[in-house]
Amino acid sequence: MQFAFESCVLNTLTREVHVDGSLVSIEPKAFDLVLLLLENRDRVVSKDELIDAIWDGRFISDASLSTALKSARKAVGDDGEAQKIIKTVRGRGFRFVAEVNELADIKGVSLKPLLRADFDDLPTVAVMPFEQMAQGDDQGYFADGICEDVIAALGRIRWLRVISRNSTFSYRGQDYTIDDVTAALNARYIVTGSVRRANNQVRVVVQLVDGSTGGQVWSDRYDHVLQDVFAIQDEITERIVAAVEPKVSHAEVEAALAKPSQDLSAWDYVLRATARKSENTDIGSREAVALLDKAIELDPDYARALGLRAWISIWRVHQGWDDPHRAVEQAIHDAQAAIRKDTNEIWAFVAYGFIATVVRDQHMMLHAIRRVLEINPNFALGHSYMGAGLAVMGRGEEAFPFLQKARELSPLDIQKGDFDVHDSFAHFQVADYEAAYRSAHRASLIEPEHVYPRYIMASSLAHLGYDEEAGAQVQKIKAIAPDVTLASIRSSCVFLQEEDVKRFLSGLAEAGLE
Repeated sequence: MQFAFESCVLNTLTREVHVDGSLVSIEPKAFDLVLLLLENRDRVVSKDELIDAIWDGRFISDASLSTALKSARKAVGDDGEAQKIIKTVRGRGFRFVAEVNELADIKGVSLKPLLRADFDDLPTVAVMPFEQMAQGDDQGYFADGICEDVIAALGRIRWLRVISRNSTFSYRGQDYTIDDVTAALNARYIVTGSVRRANNQVRVVVQLVDGSTGGQVWSDRYDHVLQDVFAIQDEITERIVAAVEPKVSHAEVEAALAKPSQDLSAWDYVLRATARKSENTDIGSREAVALLDKAIELDPDYARALGLRAWISIWRVHQGWDDPHRAVEQAIHDAQAAIRKDTNEIWAFVAYGFIATVVRDQHMMLHAIRRVLEINPNFALGHSYMGAGLAVMGRGEEAFPFLQKARELSPLDIQKGDFDVHDSFAHFQVADYEAAYRSAHRASLIEPEHVYPRYIMASSLAHLGYDEEAGAQVQKIKAIAPDVTLASIRSSCVFLQEEDVKRFLSGLAEAGLE
């Protein structure tokens, strides 16, 4: 994200500040100070809050704070006398007072993602009017409201084409078949539903149908006591959308895998890459990158392919399979290219969240994952990433609500192994080693070649005093990543707080890793 104010442009991902078009030098703490005040520009930020956020609550003198503030003002073309950007509010704190524009639609952003040649290959979803089954029709607004909210929420998912409300609602009150809708709207997937209300109870039944076969891809039922109508409507919408996205994705991957190689489009290569990456193996992720290379060769402006390649590149660093310096450089290049093509490319921001752990940048991590959830608030894996991000930043207790939200949104998610990995980070951070081991063990059963669950298990077992079992995990780690050492793990350790890093590595050392 880029923010423009006065004559400045601040880039939160590259952590650069340009004034009058020229790059200026800014110290890391000064950048953090400007960004914190900018992101909280609707209020005064107290001195204590600044210290907690930027210096992790450590004691600093008033002189040190004044120096950082002076440096921040100087970098953005302000000073203590003018205070046209950062204002001191005597006795209360500081406030960012300059007018800010978020540059979501920056110059140079290509429109090509919206006009790509393979746009017709993207899956199309039609959400049909939900049937109102209560006596009388005075409550039809409830069914319509859910349906309209589902259409709007699915429309935020960049890789889906969603038929407009005006088209699907033309079928209201009519008898139709799935074949009718598929043919008329050219929809690959159809969402249908019904709402039944009785007294203070409401039941919503939803199904997702493959229009090409007429087969049911997914269905579910939601029962609620009717209190706050709109809150319930929001909750049901959120759960429907969170379930539909991974189910459509999985169905699309299966269809792409069934296609002959000579018929593959850039979209098909991305789907095949997604399938190989989900194996969480060395070979699978290498082949995923090769498939994405082919997608980008077909369409150099393909933001989704660039974002996924960035994510997989940095994920391989955490696995101990690739050189961090080269991989980070490539991942940043791909993520930046993806965002230049599409400022809402979700996997580019996921990649930045991973990059942040390697370059040890907490603010980058938090901003990147927040952006993921802004783009798609119903992205279950995004909530899990937020939980993981908070955990590795040393805020494990804050992580658990996000981790729970991910499971509530998508209890049968095809990437639920990642949920367990992220759970293990949070449990380890709060020193609940038994729970950390259990979560990591569940993940290892789903993803046996994912090395981080093995790290968590080995370290946790060592801290619990199970030296033999911990040593057995180290042997499995060496089988997955033969070249891994304590030094290489430290260089790409997901934990960002030094005390957590030390606990993590000391457990691995005690388990026998050198």
